[in-house]
Amino acid sequence: MCLIENRHFTSVPRFFLIGVASFSLNLTLISKNAAADMLYLDLSATGSYSKVSGITNPPTLGQFGLGITAAYNWTSSIFIGVSSDYRLINQYSDLDVAVGNYRGSRWNMASPTLGFQFGSFVTKIDLQILGNYELANATATGSKIAFKGPIGGRISISYPFQGSIYLGAFYETLSFKTLNDSASGDSALSQKLTLWQSGICVTYTPWAQGGSSYY
Repeated sequence: MCLIENRHFTSVPRFFLIGVASFSLNLTLISKNAAADMLYLDLSATGSYSKVSGITNPPTLGQFGLGITAAYNWTSSIFIGVSSDYRLINQYSDLDVAVGNYRGSRWNMASPTLGFQFGSFVTKIDLQILGNYELANATATGSKIAFKGPIGGRISISYPFQGSIYLGAFYETLSFKTLNDSASGDSALSQKLTLWQSGICVTYTPWAQGGSSYY
């Protein structure tokens, strides 16, 4: 009788632990499904042809960047979020001493982003108002130059290439209204400096509705 009772009472915790483990696994899968349904996330690398305007004899540039977008899926085809990217800017045309070298960098800290997912295509549009365009080379007098007060944006469209990897194209244009000289401070530009780029993007998009699932 005692053995039967011991066998009976030791079997209860086993079923309890199995039930708890099963519940925890189901909860984890539900959480991942909920996250995949609610969130959009991507990491991207870009390369582009670029030019500046608003100056005489504008140089030819190239931009190479890394970026991230995190967003909330408002509907199954529309997401709203924030993008950020950092890019290096190189000059490929001959240096004009009168114009200067426009090699530099820019960090777009945060830009509101609206995205659309139709079928397998992902389209993003952002508005950029942050991030100085900082020139890498100092002037003849040793001053550092940066262009401030940007306004503009980017539009991109991507299509799945393999799994969660998307290939696409984009266009971006920005206008800067202020020049900052490290020696003399800020001054308003009589003509805004415009920096535009057009190129390709490679994007890893694990939570796109039309792409692969998170797990």
